[in-house]
Amino acid sequence: MAESPHLLVQTRDPAEHLPSWKRAAYGIGALGDFFIFALINVMLVPIYVVALKLDPRLLGFATALPRLVGVITDPIAGAVSDNTRSRWGRRRPFFFVAAIVCGTTLPLVWFPPTQFGSAGMFVYLLVVLGLFQAVYSFYIVPFGALGYELTTDSDERTRVLAWCPYLTTIGSFAAPWFYWFSLRPMFGHSEVTGVRWMSFAAGAAIILCGVIPALVFREKKQAPRPEGKKARVWSALRETARSKAFLLLLGAMVLVTFGVNCQGTIGLYVSIFYICGGDKEAATQLGGFAGTAVGLGTFLVIPIITKMSVFWGKRNALLVALAMCSLGGLATWWTFSPSWPYLMVISSVIGYGGMTACNLMIASMTADVCDEDELRTGTHRAGAFASAMGATLKATMTVMIVFGGYLPALAGYTDLVHPPTMDQLFNMRVQFAGVQFILPLLAMWLVWFYPITKARDVEIRRLLDRRRKS
Repeated sequence: MAESPHLLVQTRDPAEHLPSWKRAAYGIGALGDFFIFALINVMLVPIYVVALKLDPRLLGFATALPRLVGVITDPIAGAVSDNTRSRWGRRRPFFFVAAIVCGTTLPLVWFPPTQFGSAGMFVYLLVVLGLFQAVYSFYIVPFGALGYELTTDSDERTRVLAWCPYLTTIGSFAAPWFYWFSLRPMFGHSEVTGVRWMSFAAGAAIILCGVIPALVFREKKQAPRPEGKKARVWSALRETARSKAFLLLLGAMVLVTFGVNCQGTIGLYVSIFYICGGDKEAATQLGGFAGTAVGLGTFLVIPIITKMSVFWGKRNALLVALAMCSLGGLATWWTFSPSWPYLMVISSVIGYGGMTACNLMIASMTADVCDEDELRTGTHRAGAFASAMGATLKATMTVMIVFGGYLPALAGYTDLVHPPTMDQLFNMRVQFAGVQFILPLLAMWLVWFYPITKARDVEIRRLLDRRRKS
């Protein structure tokens, strides 16, 4: 019998619906997560490459290799979190402490020993970011696992998790202006001085936003861990890899993340030297407006994609989001124009709006996968799935950042003292548009085979509820 989305929504337990203030409290934790890496992601290239003249290839390795630390520590954080039984819960203590540590240590990134030249900056950044990644694992993995467990209602999960991009939009309004703000006269027109002051403000925001969900939520009581059932890191990962549905989501996330973000430094070069004719100030202002537009677009995209998931199913909503990513990448070929520079806002809103929607739908669908896994294994292993997703994405980002560091050279631009030529900028534009267009299409092909329908999810919940009552 064909499933009726409206009927399936109405049969859910009202007790599993969270009030808006609790959804917002969880979303505030995502805002803390946003600030943990927002300043780093936005400002590393302007500070280390443009201002301090570090070779972009060295910066690529210095930012990529520490992510391998996260590849190791994410599964550890997942296993430790899944195994924890404490009066404060098994998720909250970890991201509470990790938020405080991340917030207080963020400024260290912006005090490199420049007197030791490129080698000194490279080693310093490698060590600081490696330690930062290790602590971050104990924030993002338990926090993500908590989000999977706040409700057993599949559609309510999407509504709860939708507050993450809603709240991080606040940060997205600010992030595109970081570079512009760092050049203000109050900092002596020195972006290095500016970013140091901003890092203290960002650190305070991380601590505040990170501890709020830890104080607000009381985790659902977990059954005592059966003797001999303590999750081991490698066995947990092997068991997680047996889920076909999760592997399809993982593959799609890898492809779209690489596609949308792999442009590395070439996006900055194209913006400064192609669209703005070498005017750094104009490029930072343009990037700020584009980022603000993306934030505003999020307020339109998220409610639309959430309603799509309820009435058309999560798989179809994810396919729409991936199509937006691909279209946004293709559109950059025409919207990145020196004659009409603000056209880039259009492709930015489409592409990054689609990426935000992808993140939401994949997180919500992963929570459904956790239920399917619990039905199969008899244990709820949200930490294992959150860590597997996180570790894989960090490995992807490692490859992506190294690859992105070589993109200028692949475009023929190796003399960093002089601006790139028009031929080199043409090659960069081909790279920028082509990869962002093709890889989300491949992700759509994977998602087409995702097996958990709305009807299947309802049946899984029914079987789990019956098991728990017996």
